Amino acid sequence: MMDHTGGWMGGWAGGQMLVWAALAVLVVVVVVIKSLTRKKK
Repeated sequence: MMDHTGGWMGGWAGGQMLVWAALAVLVVVVVVIKSLTRKKK
């Protein structure tokens, strides 16, 4: 169990985790804003 997840988690430990987390947050924010603007219109 741990060596399978540890393999790809190790790649995230080099700071790329922050980049992917930031991208994920941006995508969520854009989707939320689009859904809110559609409801207002």
